[in-house]
Amino acid sequence: MSTESGTVTYVKVSNATVDLNFCLFGLLGNSGQAENIYLWVETDEVDTAAQWILRNAQLALLRDAFVNKLLIVATIDDTTSVVTSIQLGTLA
Repeated sequence: MSTESGTVTYVKVSNATVDLNFCLFGLLGNSGQAENIYLWVETDEVDTAAQWILRNAQLALLRDAFVNKLLIVATIDDTTSVVTSIQLGTLA
């Protein structure tokens, strides 16, 4: 697991096809390096109500961080490159 922190530069949600939907966001780190990070990537699996509730909460967090220029911390799975957890602020 790796941890990235910075400010959100954009959020993109795509449900363009039946087979694929994803959420991608930009993260501008303290070093000035911009990253493109996947919050989720779904193929043809059936989404549960719990998944959609979690995704709505994650999108609300990203939206608030983007609008208010708040710092976020994202923990990213090294094998899939998808976020496993996201939070406002810094790691304690």
